[in-house]
Amino acid sequence: FASFGAITTVGNASAEHVRIDSDSVDIIQDANNKAVLNASGLTISQSGAGVAKFAGTTTIGNTANEHLLLNTSGLAIKDGTTQRAIFAATSVIGSSTDKVTISDSGLTLRENNVNTLNIASGVIDVGDTSNEHLRIDTTGLTLKDNTTVVGKFNTHGATLGKTAGAHISASTTEVSIIRNNNNKAVVSADGMKITQGGTEVAGFGSTVVIGEV
Repeated sequence: FASFGAITTVGNASAEHVRIDSDSVDIIQDANNKAVLNASGLTISQSGAGVAKFAGTTTIGNTANEHLLLNTSGLAIKDGTTQRAIFAATSVIGSSTDKVTISDSGLTLRENNVNTLNIASGVIDVGDTSNEHLRIDTTGLTLKDNTTVVGKFNTHGATLGKTAGAHISASTTEVSIIRNNNNKAVVSADGMKITQGGTEVAGFGSTVVIGEV
């Protein structure tokens, strides 16, 4: 069957057919299963639901459920109106509170609305950088409480504790237990020296001295 005029149909209009008018070209199986090409793009419907649309914004899948959306902002994976992931110059997988963000600047893992892993410019931060966390960079491995350094490990040695207060310091040549510069114990290849109030009060080595030197 075919009819040519202002509206052209090819095939039985009561069954599968092609319909052409001034607005669109339709390939129709029935009212619920068809493809419509017009100025807005190409829309494909199955079982009464739009399963794909190709236009300035392209969607693949039923937009009321899981589907893909592609436009100038990137490629988005969506569940209804909820965005589960987007792939673009900055790609995001997950929700606003639990997600992975990847860009030219680096990678961020966010969990329970807190960034718990940041990798950028050769620096790795593990943990909430506003609180206790670990940093790895070219200077070594640093334990921090917000901006305060509470421990550091590198090729030159290690420190445990805040250097402004009581701490342990280990270099390649000695280990020191330090309250402050005037009160400390230092162990080296020569032995151990104990200082109190700025005065050496004991020395343990090839010669042992106990009391002020």
